[in-house]
Amino acid sequence: MSSKNSNHLSSSSKTSQASSPQVEEIFAAYAAGIDDGEGCVHITKKSPSNGKPTYSMLVEIGMSENGLPILQALHRAYGGILFPARPATSTQKPIHTWRTCADEANIFLQSIRPYLIIKAAQADVLLKFQQLRRASHYWTAEMREQAEMMKQEIHRLNRRGPRQKDPPPSIQKREIARFVD
Repeated sequence: MSSKNSNHLSSSSKTSQASSPQVEEIFAAYAAGIDDGEGCVHITKKSPSNGKPTYSMLVEIGMSENGLPILQALHRAYGGILFPARPATSTQKPIHTWRTCADEANIFLQSIRPYLIIKAAQADVLLKFQQLRRASHYWTAEMREQAEMMKQEIHRLNRRGPRQKDPPPSIQKREIARFVD
């Protein structure tokens, strides 16, 4: 975590300075679980009038009113913005979203990456994307092509539903028989 994160966590925890790295590690693991369950990652594409698109990455976590203290802690620790995403209705609590991008998102992802399970592959793509983005101040044609491929990979990884259907039972039996015989 950055020094901003260390200061926030150590000053808000009731542990000694010697244990602050443990607090940071626990917070990062907790944040990874929240991101795995409630988070969303994107690579966005902006197409200006000159026809040369640029790309950026976003990490968002949205939660109902009950989760607001968690989002506030993420905001204090990692920066970004926190905003109301949907007002309360007669049947639903309000939704709040924490969003971070670029360097702040990179710090967040580096911090939580060892603990991610569900979004580990997406985090790896975004961390590579950030390396690409930092390689040059200007987007070259090759960088745009790589960024577009990364954007498509994130889109594929974020797709809902079954990733791969099980083969029909007849094929499963043949595959099992190959190993048994």
